[in-house]
Amino acid sequence: MINASVEVVCYKSKKLANGSFPLMLRICKDGKKTYKSLGISMDPTL
Repeated sequence: MINASVEVVCYKSKKLANGSFPLMLRICKDGKKTYKSLGISMDPTL
């Protein structure tokens, strides 16, 4: 049985040049976290 979770997070540790932050997929599997970019960025106040 595979135990994994997927979440969409605002990745605040990487600020882009225009002042927004990228949205990332956080995939947790077997205690390891992997981040994949969605190619979308947003203002952190939203």
